[in-house]
Amino acid sequence: MGINLFIFGVMLLFGQAGVAQSVPPDAVAKTDLWLNVQLRWDTSLQSQAFQFWVNQQKQLGGRIIVDHVQSRGAELYLDPVLQNTLAQWSQDQGVLTFEPGESLVTANYPKSAEIRAKQVGFAKAYPTLVRNFNLGASEKGQPILASRITSQKNLDTKPKFKYIANMHGDEIVGRELLILFMGYLVKNYGKNQRITRLLDGVDLWLVPTMNPDGADMRSRFNAKGKDLNRSFPDFTTNDTNNTPAGRPAEVMAIMKFQAMMPFKLSANFHGGAEVVNYPWDTMPGDHPEKIKVIQASQAYADRVDYFKSPEFPLGIVNGYAWYEVDGGMQDWSWYWHKDLQLTIELSQEKWPPYEKVSEYFKQNVQAMVELVERVLP
Repeated sequence: MGINLFIFGVMLLFGQAGVAQSVPPDAVAKTDLWLNVQLRWDTSLQSQAFQFWVNQQKQLGGRIIVDHVQSRGAELYLDPVLQNTLAQWSQDQGVLTFEPGESLVTANYPKSAEIRAKQVGFAKAYPTLVRNFNLGASEKGQPILASRITSQKNLDTKPKFKYIANMHGDEIVGRELLILFMGYLVKNYGKNQRITRLLDGVDLWLVPTMNPDGADMRSRFNAKGKDLNRSFPDFTTNDTNNTPAGRPAEVMAIMKFQAMMPFKLSANFHGGAEVVNYPWDTMPGDHPEKIKVIQASQAYADRVDYFKSPEFPLGIVNGYAWYEVDGGMQDWSWYWHKDLQLTIELSQEKWPPYEKVSEYFKQNVQAMVELVERVLP
């Protein structure tokens, strides 16, 4: 066992041996600390006016998160105190606002505890391929479980890859895909030459749910109302101290995990759009690994037919060119750990009917395999 795995081994081990034009009060989705509003506009001038309004409110100290900007609209999370301000602005600009409705289709999705049980079940059934590690506890005390899936060959020298999903609790498809991916890998090892080579050659880690509390609450945020993808250190802001202390529990867990594991490549799954997002997110300009990151992004998008759309003709987009994200995991991962990371937006619907999940997996599984294969020697 290498030094990193020895240090990591002190962490709790699971399953080793099996164990309208205005915003009326009813047109926003309320969380504990945020309002969630969808905006739709018709012109580029309205889009520009929206960005101006957001920047103005931020300069005044308003809490606003902009997400999934497209040519005809965006998703917005804002402090409830800004509700009337947004109502007046949207009425003045003729911008439609409405509450997202897709979160109602959730009945068949498992709870976070059921997801962990599936991970433990794989470790029981395939003890030589799967070991589960508790990376830490969520704000409500739920384990954040990582599954290490690899054969016993050359454990100390294999390149490392990780997939993380569900850091936004209301973006659920990625969580389900990683559970299906686990089953696909372990059931095909020793039978499928390609999968056997993959698990013999790569130290693969899967974190199906980074935000189990948010998933159970059907909320973007963690149990304390924090957006985990705005809570990492950011070299372009004042938050440049790369230490976990004082951050959301879930972010602390991933930061400590990353510090112990020299990953070569990673991806994190989101929802609300269908596109591969590549760095930088937090600033304009080319990433130092521009060619590599664009090639990896394009290869994934080329494998998933539905990614290419009028909004994203190539199926890929530069993060900052799409919309700025400060405090994101993707840029932090490379800047401090040289772990190149992609953000893969899997589905326009954040909570599609559960029976659609298998189809999403069918359309993504080969791209998922090929992305992992990029770290093979």
